[in-house]
Amino acid sequence: MRIKKTISLSLLVALLIFTAIPSTVMASVSTDKYSYTLSGKINSETKTLQFEPSAAEEYEVVYVSANAEIKFTPKETMTAKLQAYDPEGFYIGSLMWTIDGQEEAITEIKANKTATAVLGANFWGAPNPYYILSFSDANETTKIVYKVTDGAAPVQEPIKEPVKEPVKEPVKEPVKEPVKEPVKEPVKEPVKESAPAPVPAPKPAATPQGTITYKVQLGDTLGTIALNNYGSYKYHTKIYNANKELLKKNNNRLIVGMSLVLPADGILPALKTENGTVYTVKAGDTLGKIAAKQYGDSSKYMKIYNANSDRIKNPNMIFEGQKIVLPK
Repeated sequence: MRIKKTISLSLLVALLIFTAIPSTVMASVSTDKYSYTLSGKINSETKTLQFEPSAAEEYEVVYVSANAEIKFTPKETMTAKLQAYDPEGFYIGSLMWTIDGQEEAITEIKANKTATAVLGANFWGAPNPYYILSFSDANETTKIVYKVTDGAAPVQEPIKEPVKEPVKEPVKEPVKEPVKEPVKEPVKEPVKESAPAPVPAPKPAATPQGTITYKVQLGDTLGTIALNNYGSYKYHTKIYNANKELLKKNNNRLIVGMSLVLPADGILPALKTENGTVYTVKAGDTLGKIAAKQYGDSSKYMKIYNANSDRIKNPNMIFEGQKIVLPK
């Protein structure tokens, strides 16, 4: 992602005087059509940012403290979404709105309903994300970019940058782009993970009591076994209770090759590996980030979600240790 600071002294003065809602350089929704408040604002500056898969645009970035709160109330029904991107500009996921005390995964806010959201310092394991609020009426769209920071946004840097930028930009940017482009890391990751492919659906033999057997793999925990076989960590107690005597004999430790009994009730179907490779989710992963590495385009995260919809209930929620199929 290319970032260019373009603040000047005159712009800083304008920022102090101009108090209207910040937006990208585009036609914006008229301010008499909604009300909006933001807690925790620290400062703001203008930057040219690129959020995949869009081209670079100039935004006024609003710096806020952690857990800053947005309140948005349209006076007519509008579409409104709040999306998170990692510091490199890759899509991470969407935040849910809280309306009337209930969290809702919606993108349409009814007239005179107040939708609130909190901007955390981390989003699904990704630190220091950008958040983009975009809302639209029938004709116009407003976008606002936020960045959580634990201090004041830099003010003097932009004054120095305009002098350096014209010289450094042409040299620096082309150098940085290729560093990111080698998104060919996905080739490595799927290859590493292809070995454990059979783990979620080991094709074990069913027992007369309605159970199946599972052989412990390297890196397994009761939590990840539960996640990959029942869809949630919370079922680890179900597995423990079915194997209590065996686990007690081994001081409650799992040993590679150990055979566990898994109650068949509620077990997930096997991963469909015929047309893809198995990938184990790592800390900080998102479907968007995995899609960017695997396909070179973060917007293709739905391709992964659709191939794993039986075990991923929300495309914005995947878990470390979860095994998924990356379709070809």
